[in-house]
Amino acid sequence: MLVSIVGVFVFKYVRSLIGLIAWITSFAITLAIILPIAFWIGKYVESISFTLERERVVFERGVWWRRKSFVPYNRITNVDVIQGPISRAFGLGSVMIQTAGYSATAGSQGSAFAESSIFGVRNFEEVKDIVLGLISKPKPIAAEAAIEQEGDVNVQILQELKKIRERLETR
Repeated sequence: MLVSIVGVFVFKYVRSLIGLIAWITSFAITLAIILPIAFWIGKYVESISFTLERERVVFERGVWWRRKSFVPYNRITNVDVIQGPISRAFGLGSVMIQTAGYSATAGSQGSAFAESSIFGVRNFEEVKDIVLGLISKPKPIAAEAAIEQEGDVNVQILQELKKIRERLETR
């Protein structure tokens, strides 16, 4: 852009063939830089997608290096909605999905402290509500989940205490 401004300045004040050549050159250089960037931005935006599956959210993005990440609903701890002044003007928002144990630093992968992000959606509140609704349905994948699925937790604890007492009495 600076090259283009210099070319216009030279053409305006020198008013010669050299000024015209400098302006055309600077314009061509500017186009050679801006067009590939604009093309890449469009392709990148087209590559961003998310799918709300039965047990997880699937995120895909990337033009040259494709990235596909899977976030199980039972690992999601926070769902945030972010809307800056520009996105608010266009009625867009971003849904940031965070998980326990994700050790991202601020600004990592383009989102502060979020495992995955759904950028620039019009129905961001609806997406947030759907994800929050799906979070509460599945049980966590952990040892405690197996106990909860087998029966009442209190009954399981009582049975375990009885086993401990029997072992202690036999010693």
